[in-house]
Amino acid sequence: MLAARVPPTWPPFPLANGLLTGKIRRGAPVPPGSRLEGRDGYLTDERLDTVEALAGLAEKYDRTVLELAIGWLSAQPGCASVIAGATSAEQVRANAAVADRPRG
Repeated sequence: MLAARVPPTWPPFPLANGLLTGKIRRGAPVPPGSRLEGRDGYLTDERLDTVEALAGLAEKYDRTVLELAIGWLSAQPGCASVIAGATSAEQVRANAAVADRPRG
């Protein structure tokens, strides 16, 4: 009953400006054209620690960081949709593929 009363939401920045795509690594250059290019202040030790922990968890469950992020958000009560920006067809396919993977 409670879930029916939660208004639908669309989480902003579901991939944390690209940080949760799995392409950003501590000490590695940010990919050219990335939303995080030139935003070194966003890549704090705390955020990179979190991404590394998520990468370990993703590996343990044969998932990607992107799958964990989109999957977790879409499982939250009231989440109507997870709309992740994409700049290439490859990114659109990767984002959409999360829906095809079973949770569990």
